[in-house]
Amino acid sequence: MFSQYFKLLCLLLMAWSSLDCVAATLCKRSKAPLFSSNKPLELTIRGDFNKINNPKTPHFFKNIVHSTGELRYRHPKSNREITAQVELSPRGGYRFTKCSMRPLKIKISKEEKKRIKSIERNNLFRKVGHKLKVVNLCRINPTERHIETRKLLIEYYLYRIVSLLSPITFNARLAQIEYQTLKGNSYLNSYAIILEPKKIIAKRCNLNIEPAFWITIDDLGSDPVKIAADTQSQYWPQESTSSKLQFLLLNYFIQNGDHDLSERHNTLALENKDNKNIYFVPYDFDSSDLVTESPTPESELEQWLKELTVNQLAEAHHLMRNIINKQELIFELINNSLLDKTGKAIMRERIKRSLQTIDRAL
Repeated sequence: MFSQYFKLLCLLLMAWSSLDCVAATLCKRSKAPLFSSNKPLELTIRGDFNKINNPKTPHFFKNIVHSTGELRYRHPKSNREITAQVELSPRGGYRFTKCSMRPLKIKISKEEKKRIKSIERNNLFRKVGHKLKVVNLCRINPTERHIETRKLLIEYYLYRIVSLLSPITFNARLAQIEYQTLKGNSYLNSYAIILEPKKIIAKRCNLNIEPAFWITIDDLGSDPVKIAADTQSQYWPQESTSSKLQFLLLNYFIQNGDHDLSERHNTLALENKDNKNIYFVPYDFDSSDLVTESPTPESELEQWLKELTVNQLAEAHHLMRNIINKQELIFELINNSLLDKTGKAIMRERIKRSLQTIDRAL
């Protein structure tokens, strides 16, 4: 009953789009200890990182590269050191190929989770499933370490900014990780980003991950691609225009062009269990112009807004107004961030430029 009143109030006030009103009644805050704080988490991870980062390993072999390992951390309340036996493997597309320190997938077995639970019930692995994705510094050459750290921190704060603007987003936790060899020798000490698993987002938002057979047509400017139906359920997806607009607006606002709705590239598609509506969640912001510091001779955001139809622009109006209303929170986040002076200046200037573009469109 409360959620119905909330949805009605939300629609009347137009504080969010109708998409956000529905999503806000579905999504719950994460109860996972891993995502309960924005304070950087201190971890130690042991593994065979020479094997994981072997540049001779081709991308199509990444799923067969594994290393036994362990993850250690100190519980913040009990001060007990928790050690979990894990399996490590490399992941990623572009970053697998181009990075000297590849993104990681950390897998913990059901049996190991049970063992750790018997030691510390409210442990780091509670309510996060059995697999975690870690985004590392891309290049770990000492001469590039400072720049790579700035890039990773900017990507982390882009996740935080997106979470301010949409109710369905990835939780991201910043971690300070001491990477060690299997013998305990130091390999790298750096920041990293731990991302909320897709299945966990779907579960806390009472949504399903879109069936793998969905292939859609994007009606917001892209060329038609493929058409298919879910052969198991025999129905067509109901793609919300509001969700598409919000997905694209968020990406262009943070100056991230590395996405594709039709191919679901850097796109998590979640399906409403009741009405089969599809909601889109952006992720992987390493190609954002804020991260790469690429010059932007023409704003993609401005160009995209110009290409919207009158009806689409009217629907996007409330999404844009929401961003303008949150600008103080965005700048507060940037100013209080762990970024160096240059990193903060980059974020402020780029975000200010996007806000000015939106303001002109309103």
